[in-house]
Amino acid sequence: MKVELMIVNDQYFELSYPLKNEFSIEGGTIGSNVHCDWCLNDNRWKLKDIHCYISFENDMFYITDFSDQIYINESLVAIGFDITVRLNKNDILYIGPYVIKVSFLNS
Repeated sequence: MKVELMIVNDQYFELSYPLKNEFSIEGGTIGSNVHCDWCLNDNRWKLKDIHCYISFENDMFYITDFSDQIYINESLVAIGFDITVRLNKNDILYIGPYVIKVSFLNS
């Protein structure tokens, strides 16, 4: 099983990196640091070096917020620093300037 995260507001960016990324059960990091599993360009300085972490546990994917700046769906309140929440199909993540849609892939 994998989770696919895809940028859906790509018309606002000059992208030189993938519009989407897949995370397997090993999980991974998202941020502006080149060592992240998904490094996102951030010329607006809104992303942290390691903004969040994707993990897998009990057959479900989760996101842990390391920035206190990640919003899910229509929430007006960020997830919260070091808080982990489950990802659901068609969730919309707001990570810095990026709007990212969640989907799942069976492998």
